[in-house]
Amino acid sequence: MNSASLNQPAFRKQLFELYNEVNKSIYGFGTTESKIFFNDNMITFTVRHNRVPCLIALENEYTPMKEWVDTSLMRVFKERFRDSLIRDLKLIPKAILRDYDPESLIAVTIVILNEEG
Repeated sequence: MNSASLNQPAFRKQLFELYNEVNKSIYGFGTTESKIFFNDNMITFTVRHNRVPCLIALENEYTPMKEWVDTSLMRVFKERFRDSLIRDLKLIPKAILRDYDPESLIAVTIVILNEEG
């Protein structure tokens, strides 16, 4: 699939819904703002998330534990999102990269698709 065929309104809506479903299954809520960009075989999600209250509680006194939990949750998100993309949209990710900035509440997820996916 090329970026032009991916950048259709109905397909964009499906991607956002899938992203939010996975996010809700892990964190209990969806995103507050979402943008999606297509570039060749890459799909980039730029979203704003609310913080998970239990992670805020760990932030000051248990920073290493909070960072470990954050990293683990991001790994779970990537695994579930990969599975959902394959199962629901027949897209084959080569890689999924993800990072989150707790100060701005912005997360960026980049899905790099196989050329044939």
